[in-house]
Amino acid sequence: MRVWLSNIIRAVWDIWQRAATNDAGLASAAIAFFALLGLVPALSAIGLVCGWLSGPAEVLKAFAVLCRPLPPATGRFLLEQFAQALSGGGRDGAVALTTTLGFGIYGLMNAAQALIDGLNLAYRLPEQRRWFIRSGVALVMALSGAVAVVVMIAVLLLISRLGTFLPPVDRATAAFSLAGATAFVTWLLALMYRHAPSREPGRAQKVLPGAIAAVLVGLASSAGFALYAAHLANFSATYGVLASVAPILLWLQLCSYAILLGASVNARLSG
Repeated sequence: MRVWLSNIIRAVWDIWQRAATNDAGLASAAIAFFALLGLVPALSAIGLVCGWLSGPAEVLKAFAVLCRPLPPATGRFLLEQFAQALSGGGRDGAVALTTTLGFGIYGLMNAAQALIDGLNLAYRLPEQRRWFIRSGVALVMALSGAVAVVVMIAVLLLISRLGTFLPPVDRATAAFSLAGATAFVTWLLALMYRHAPSREPGRAQKVLPGAIAAVLVGLASSAGFALYAAHLANFSATYGVLASVAPILLWLQLCSYAILLGASVNARLSG
């Protein structure tokens, strides 16, 4: 038992040291910055698309379910931006969708390219792909994130529509938000760990352990950040006019670091 515990502690320490050596903190800050730039227009585009699926009130309620696991300040910020997108969904629909989607995808592509750089550092791989292949991978990652949110909102809307046949709708939506969304995100992370880094095609790699570790670390850090923001932090006094932006930027960096830490787990297990 003592040897088993000692091996776990040594492995955790090695993974943490690997992440620190690979500048995971600096890489996660770059990912968070670009993700924030693309997040608001991406949310607007998602809001416009979801506004065609159902009424604004139902869509906003479904999106609120997805925001439950997030820190309160982050959830409020996302809900406000999403509500603004829904309220403007009827004006110049096609033009607004094209414009906001373009800005959103461009910002998220920059975040995805920063994430690819961070994953290459975690796996200690040089970038060997041509620029258009790398940009294509970043585009797929950005679109996958946006489509994933739309899919989860659509599923929640479907569950709410089945409320007549499934009486405990609140329990069903809560169960989906905790279990279904977690499993879905884990699967997306596993796919990203497999295809985003610049490695040789066909080379077998462990991806699921890192994806699970990233989700667990992300949930734990989000819960810790929520407690810190609720009881210790005073963002208005510290950041002034940036008080609404600082919490989500910090949360994005924590999530980005968790993703890079998951890559370090996979890299250590793969040798």
